[in-house]
Order: sequence, then C-alpha cells, then structure tokens
Amino acid sequence: MGSSRLAQAAQILRVTPSYFFESAKLQQESVTDDKAVAQVTEFLGDKNALALVRAFQGIKSKEMRRAVANFVAELAGTAG
Repeated sequence: MGSSRLAQAAQILRVTPSYFFESAKLQQESVTDDKAVAQVTEFLGDKNALALVRAFQGIKSKEMRRAVANFVAELAGTAG
C-alpha cells in the first residue's frame, strides 16, 4: 500500500499512520482486529469504495449517516 492510501486508511480509522507500524502492539491484538485492518486496506484499494467513504464523510447528520448505512446494508443483503 502506498503512503497516500495508508494516510487515507489512517484518517478513516481515526488513527495515526504509525498505528500500522506498531508491530508489537498488533501482535498482541486479536485476530479480529487484524482482519478488520486487512478488510479496510483491501476496501480502500477500490476507487468506488474510496469515493463512497469521502461522500459519507460529507454527511453531517448522524441520522442521515445511519440511514445511508442501513440502505447500503440492505443493498448488500447484510441488514439485520
């Protein structure tokens, strides 16, 4: 992953880029956390996903964000 994608991933996860290099800390984290980081990294490799995240960040209303998340979950068939 390039540095610009790493910076974007860090911004979305609300961590500093150095978070991804804290190997001792990551080794102590659960497998679920490692999977989540891998999923976000893979997700951000898709231009459409990045556009979706940027647009979502522009929504200021918590209620509207929840509605968008529910809508996308319905489209994906993962609502519940």
